[in-house]
Amino acid sequence: MTSCLLNYFTEDENLKSTCDFNPYLIEEGLVVYEVIKVVNQIPLFLEDHLDRFFRSLQLVKAEKPPVEFIKTSLFQLIESNRMRNGNIRFQVSQSGDQRSKWHAWVSPHFYPTQKQYQEGVDIGIFDFVRKNPKVKQWDISFKQEIDKYLTENMFHETLLVNHEGMITEGSRSNVFFIKNETVFTCPAENALVGITRKKVIEIITNMNIVLKEEMVSVRELSDIEAAFISGTSPGVLPIKTIDHELHFKADHQLITKIRSGYESMCQTYLEQFVW
Repeated sequence: MTSCLLNYFTEDENLKSTCDFNPYLIEEGLVVYEVIKVVNQIPLFLEDHLDRFFRSLQLVKAEKPPVEFIKTSLFQLIESNRMRNGNIRFQVSQSGDQRSKWHAWVSPHFYPTQKQYQEGVDIGIFDFVRKNPKVKQWDISFKQEIDKYLTENMFHETLLVNHEGMITEGSRSNVFFIKNETVFTCPAENALVGITRKKVIEIITNMNIVLKEEMVSVRELSDIEAAFISGTSPGVLPIKTIDHELHFKADHQLITKIRSGYESMCQTYLEQFVW
């Protein structure tokens, strides 16, 4: 069930008390959403999140809120909650013949520990294919199924595998594999492309690291030297094991370089941000 943190959330033009938050109404009908990380009261990579949000809305033919309305709503949410760091989810939902509704709220987040960044995390393998990977659309049954799987197996995240045994992405992240000084990641048309993935690819290109947008199969994992996931909450996070069996080098020099580059990119954005 969706949770709302702190004191206020926004519904259309209105700032409301968290006491009035109804998760069941929030999840009704078609829901297109984004989750953005707030650092020192600044929404990280806001423009990129808005671009993806608008593309998703266009693909499902849903109404697009004005950019300034969204910025005002997010600013109001951050200021009224005196929020410094955390995650905000914002969305447009449409149920039946009703008009589209806007909601934004402070959502729960789980950031990796320093130990996890150093040693990596355990992740699983899950057979699943998104119906439309180009749209970030809420699917409550998928979330419940994944949460159950992660809890039962004590995994931090899981990789999604298609019918051909090819790895496409994580359930809430993108994934990169390293072999022979080359980085591999799934082509954009086969995965829900994350904002952090986009930034990581920019960093890899700027560092002249060889990148191949090719899918890796489950049977090829034994030949992989290192791997990491990318996402709004984790940033760049090394993988320690897959299925508790395959072990990877969490301190691989390419992961260290890419993570350092990502952190520098975030810092530059935060320093230059203007509402």
